[in-house]
Amino acid sequence: PNYFTGRDRLRVLLFGIEPDLRRFIRRNARRGMTVLDIGGNVGLICRIFATTVGSQGRVLSFEPDPYTRRFLEHNVQRFRNTTVFPIAISDANKVANLYLHPGSGTANSLLAISEATESVQVQCSTLDKFLEVEATVRPDIIKIDVEGAEPEVFSGMINTIRQLPQIMIITEFCPANLANGRHSPS
Repeated sequence: PNYFTGRDRLRVLLFGIEPDLRRFIRRNARRGMTVLDIGGNVGLICRIFATTVGSQGRVLSFEPDPYTRRFLEHNVQRFRNTTVFPIAISDANKVANLYLHPGSGTANSLLAISEATESVQVQCSTLDKFLEVEATVRPDIIKIDVEGAEPEVFSGMINTIRQLPQIMIITEFCPANLANGRHSPS
């Protein structure tokens, strides 16, 4: 179903960003915060976070697809507070297939999707391991949009949640994508 109508639909078409996410950012992100953008795609949301947290803040964006990542890197190159990582955040430190959606890079997934005609191997890390290595990073906000593999991301960030109970997490909830990954949306 089409969840966006009228002005919201126009905003999504013009700006490529969900209005609910934009409201979340406006209400919760502040100057000086550290944001993790898991599933950075082409960087539309990353740019909004980078502007909002300002030069004293940091945005770390994770995009494993080499083709899509080139757009992300181009779109955030003027933001000195932004770093792009060529890895997928998941439930294990491993190499995995990233299945490429033939019609849209916004639908690539670590989950085998029926529309995929090709895949690329990508490096994966748990968020817990990444933050152990990058010990100076203490995120305030984590955005997760990984096309149905969100439960895997959460499995790999148990210690992060325990150590940072005040952290704000916003995640995509798409029942069809979750079901594709054999996760019950309920």
